[in-house]
Amino acid sequence: MSAHADQLIDQHDQLVKQFETERHANPLIADCAAHASFVVSTAPGYDSVVYPPAALDTDHAHIEPWQKPFDDRKQRINVSTVVTIDALGHRPSGKEDPIHIRCGYNEGQLMAFTYKAPLPQVEPVHHYRHKPVYHRRYAHHRVVHHRATKKVTHAKTTHRKASTTHTTRRTTSSKHHAPPAHKSGTN
Repeated sequence: MSAHADQLIDQHDQLVKQFETERHANPLIADCAAHASFVVSTAPGYDSVVYPPAALDTDHAHIEPWQKPFDDRKQRINVSTVVTIDALGHRPSGKEDPIHIRCGYNEGQLMAFTYKAPLPQVEPVHHYRHKPVYHRRYAHHRVVHHRATKKVTHAKTTHRKASTTHTTRRTTSSKHHAPPAHKSGTN
C-alpha cells in the first residue's frame, strides 16, 4: 500500500477509537460515522460532518439485522447489518444540512455506504471543448471554435465558392441558355 493509503487508514482508525471512547459509540456505529466523515467531506458542497452530542448513541443511531441487498440500485450487495445515523453536513458557508447516513455490513466488514442530503452527492459533469475543432466540411474556413455558450464562429474567407460574384457568373454562364426576353409593345 502507498503511504497515503496507510495514512488514511490510520486516520480512520483514530476517528473510530475517538467515537468509541468519547461518545461511547458501538464499534459498528463508530466505524460508519468515521467512514461518513471522510466520504461526505470529500463530496462537493460539504467540508465536514457534524455529529450532535447524542447522534452516535444507540437511542439515535440504529443497528438492524438486514439479510438482503443493501439497496435496489447500484449497491445490491447482500449485507447482514445496516447502520443508520442522522448527522449534519457542514457547508463551507457555515450552513448545516441534515444528512441521513446508511452503512451496510457483512460479518462486521463495511460493504456499502450511502447518505441522503439536500445537496447532490456528485457534481454534474460538463463537457466543453477547449481546443479549436477543425471540420473537413469547413476546410476553407480558418478555424471553428466551440465556446462555452455553444456559439460557433467562423473566420472570414476568400474562397471562390463562397463569393457572390462567382454565383452570379454561374447563373449567367453560357452553359445554361435562357430564352430571349419579350419586350412588351413589340410584335
